[in-house]
Amino acid sequence: MGLYIRYASVDDCDILGEIHSESLKFSCAGIFTDDYITRTFSPERRKEGFRRELDMGCPETAILFAGDIPVGLFTFGKSRYGEVDGSCIEIWRIYLKPDYIGKGFGTTLMEWGLEELRKKGYKQAILWVLEGNHRARKFYERHGFVLDGNVRDSGDGIKELRYSRMLD
Repeated sequence: MGLYIRYASVDDCDILGEIHSESLKFSCAGIFTDDYITRTFSPERRKEGFRRELDMGCPETAILFAGDIPVGLFTFGKSRYGEVDGSCIEIWRIYLKPDYIGKGFGTTLMEWGLEELRKKGYKQAILWVLEGNHRARKFYERHGFVLDGNVRDSGDGIKELRYSRMLD
């Protein structure tokens, strides 16, 4: 099964919405209520979000394929929270369909993404992760990201922690 990654277009909104929805439902179970997850992370809602982003051209999103099956996505763009200089970029999302988690696909996607960011001239990457998403936090730490002390409340007392990594 060959792996390849390509940038998404507006024609990919259905694919992106499904990957994002499935992954969020899996990764946020036990962090948010089931009702909140069902309502907020629906494929339809996620598809519309990607449609808006792709129509605007920012942020940029790429899709990981295993053969002809779309299995993951990587999104990056300007920092959404707080001021950073132009040499810093935020990784908005890195998600896999649940069946592909823990099998090396995330590493493939992360390594590709970090190389793309380097090619675009960025010197530092930041990302936000839910405090209770221990699997994701360990994944980011394995890839050289460290907590930088920034914390934000994403609502209902749920905290997001900011991780940072130099790219050179």
